[in-house]
Amino acid sequence: MVIHHSKQLLEELSEVEEKIQLLERLMDELKIDCDREGLIKSLLAKRYGIPSGQ
Repeated sequence: MVIHHSKQLLEELSEVEEKIQLLERLMDELKIDCDREGLIKSLLAKRYGIPSGQ
């Protein structure tokens, strides 16, 4: 069971990383300053319904 959850977590983290990379490329193209930590917090908050201020 632990292995199954670890695999699922790895898949979710990979998905988040792909989204972050897409956002970073878009922000570079648009010449917008990119804060990777802020992007991660925002994506996780959106995914899990957590207010982004926390």
